[in-house]
Amino acid sequence: MPACTLKTLACTLTVLLVLVGRAAADEVLFLNGDRLTGKIVSAYGGKLTIKTENAGEVTVDLAKVKTFSTDEPIVIESGDATVRAKVSPGADGTVQVVPITGGSPQMIALKDVAKISPPSATWTGAVVGNALITTGNSETENFGLSLNAVRRSAIDRITLGGAYYYGRQKLKDTDEKETTIDNWFVLGKYDYFLRRSSTFTAPPVSSRTKSPSSTCA
Repeated sequence: MPACTLKTLACTLTVLLVLVGRAAADEVLFLNGDRLTGKIVSAYGGKLTIKTENAGEVTVDLAKVKTFSTDEPIVIESGDATVRAKVSPGADGTVQVVPITGGSPQMIALKDVAKISPPSATWTGAVVGNALITTGNSETENFGLSLNAVRRSAIDRITLGGAYYYGRQKLKDTDEKETTIDNWFVLGKYDYFLRRSSTFTAPPVSSRTKSPSSTCA
């Protein structure tokens, strides 16, 4: 194959790769005609963040954006609705979303966009243990273990917890030990946040308390 043909083919492939790369990028079009291409990272509080190849992450005012588009589906919160959709350019101050679950395209005003790609809900929690042992005039042993876990999102909260407590004391003039406390509980709570911050709370799952009546050597 002639060298000039190989060179032409290489140049053509390079141009095509560049065009495909640009076509695959998200694009933000501003009211003044400027454009930014890259990957839309998030939006919150009237600010939109896009990660560009040359400048890194750039945060802009949504009020200055005419429209934008995405190459892949993103999560958009608008009003009381949350939708995962691919975004196409719309008229000034709007975007067109096509839900990946199906349905007709919808127009969303940029001023109504509350969040884009909000962070996923995560669990947080703690495990706490304690012990108290006394000697002298009275000899006692007390132990406890508790744990809790909370998952919080923009619309709801799940709370899980549980604890176990055990204690005993040595009876005077004997080697016997009397149980003073032996109880445990577990709970589960679900809160759903309505527009007026109302919540629904589920009752504890179960609990048990044992009277301090048993003795052991």
